[in-house]
Amino acid sequence: MYRLFSDQIEMLTNSYPNSDGKRVQSIIRAAVASAYADIGTMHRWSYLGRRTQINTVAFQSTGTIAYTSSTRTLTLTGATWPSWAAYGSVAILSYVYKIASRTSSTQVVLDVSRSPVDDLAASTPYMVFRDQYPLPDDFEQRQDLVEVGRLWRLNYVRPSEMLQRSQWQWQPNVPWAYTIRGSQYGTSGSYVIEFVPPPSQAHTYDFLYSALPRQKTIHREYTTGAITVSGTAVTGTNTSFTQAMVGCVLRVGDTDHVPTSIYGEFPSTQESVIASVTNSTQLVLETSLTSATGVFFLIDDFVDLPSSRLFNLFDRMCESQWEIRVRSDTRNDTTDRVNQAFRDAVAADQTTDPSTLDRPLSGLFQPFPVSVTPFQG
Repeated sequence: MYRLFSDQIEMLTNSYPNSDGKRVQSIIRAAVASAYADIGTMHRWSYLGRRTQINTVAFQSTGTIAYTSSTRTLTLTGATWPSWAAYGSVAILSYVYKIASRTSSTQVVLDVSRSPVDDLAASTPYMVFRDQYPLPDDFEQRQDLVEVGRLWRLNYVRPSEMLQRSQWQWQPNVPWAYTIRGSQYGTSGSYVIEFVPPPSQAHTYDFLYSALPRQKTIHREYTTGAITVSGTAVTGTNTSFTQAMVGCVLRVGDTDHVPTSIYGEFPSTQESVIASVTNSTQLVLETSLTSATGVFFLIDDFVDLPSSRLFNLFDRMCESQWEIRVRSDTRNDTTDRVNQAFRDAVAADQTTDPSTLDRPLSGLFQPFPVSVTPFQG
């Protein structure tokens, strides 16, 4: 059985008397969210080690361009802008400018802060290339980057050093270094990897990184309506399924009760991860379940932790975050329990990653400052 966030909230609620009020429930939800946000960053857990590939693209210089400064528009003749041009840069007469958008196959608009002042006549040569590529949404910390084929390990440089080097190594070639910086594209909090010099051709890189635990995609558990289950197919009545529920867990109840956790009064006997959402009343599960008709259900995110030691640490951190918020007199005792649970979790993690045996322990849990992750309560 998965442990869901609603299970964690139920457990914390049951641990404290008089905790069923609306305001108190909001505090409990905030405590759980803060503990979850902290646990992934307090140590480099081997479970959160991830591997991904980054595929670069070759530069393009076919055709010629004309530039209109009033609209910051580059018009290409004799070729078409590649699909990735909106994320690239263009070199014109030895100056490099950032592309803000690709408005058509023959036109791009340059960034307002990095564009020529004057018009450029037709038949001007150019070079478009891409030096930044998005990292996974769960990226937390870099580990290693190796070019597949040559087994070439690239050097990491700081963003400030990258800025200096990119001024005189802007011409595409074989990259020898990279940095990580915040992205100007996509959602807030996303990261990109930047190469220097920009790749001159298509390369594939293996990238190892430390990830964050899976983040919540729905604000709170969803129980509205009823469902009929047939294998992996689920049909809802009076439901409003959304794409945000993909990856969440659907827990099946009976015709009288919404399912609770295994510690609750009405524990579920079957559950599965949601593979896809077809529409507001239909979804598909990853694994087949026993058929059921007109039953209540619960959909929620699962707590992405792998072992009992980490769950024990998470429990103690939730308790500590709760007691911080209510200014409990037992706060110091709870912090001691968190530190002991942290030591136990790190020791257990070292059994799966022997390289951590000679690595000093991460800083022990400190209750201040309190980090509060937005969590609809």
